[in-house]
Amino acid sequence: MPCNYVLILFMLLASHVHAAPMELSPEQVRKDLGSAIREISVIEPHEQCGETNYIVTYVGIPLRILIEYYYPGEWTGFSGDIHLIARDGYLGIVEAGKMREKDAYLVFARADAKPFLVDNNQQGERDVPLGPFYLVWDNIGDPDLQKMCSYGWPYQVDRIQLVSDSIYAGLIPPGASPSAQAGFAAFKTYCLGCHHINGVGGRKVGAEMKLLVNGKTREDLRAWISDPQKVRPATTMPPLNRGLDNKERQRVIDQIIEFLGVL
Repeated sequence: MPCNYVLILFMLLASHVHAAPMELSPEQVRKDLGSAIREISVIEPHEQCGETNYIVTYVGIPLRILIEYYYPGEWTGFSGDIHLIARDGYLGIVEAGKMREKDAYLVFARADAKPFLVDNNQQGERDVPLGPFYLVWDNIGDPDLQKMCSYGWPYQVDRIQLVSDSIYAGLIPPGASPSAQAGFAAFKTYCLGCHHINGVGGRKVGAEMKLLVNGKTREDLRAWISDPQKVRPATTMPPLNRGLDNKERQRVIDQIIEFLGVL
């Protein structure tokens, strides 16, 4: 890729962020916000979703308090997204409005002093390190959060950033139908954490999303999104959210396919 193109892309992306990514460490958070640290018990969705509830108690800090402390000026009136950047390439995307309505925590240890690990059963991975930070939601007693399973629960988070909604504007082709626009919203929720389009999104998958879908039929995409391990047994990509009922799950898959079709 020509150097001048890289520079232009960087400048376009930078124009949508409120500040450079802030590096976080448990030691610094303890020093700055020690009085706000608390325990939070959650239904651990990486271990089990939609079956017997697996309760874990973690130690951490409310994400809202952390944001208010480190972004005192930017956070007031902010309506974009919080990007939580993970060491494994995953990008956690949290809408500011959701964070104001639901209680989220950046945790850095288990309260029972057991190793800070998780079995990510959806991806067939065991003893996955969660540190330095793991974003969890107070999902006990909240059916909507439980239905989302592990989506929006990034681990290995070490940087945080406030990002304007305008960063996504170029990802939807001009003139896209309402169904394709709804598909992008679903793609952002379920896919953009691992995949990227035009440089926006996660880096767990190296290839640009446009290249991955090139030449794929709707049937190809449906099979892959619905149950990727049936298509490629060795993949670590999880099936689309099993926490949704079948009718809603198929609707979301249709929306995502509609969006991918206009890429």
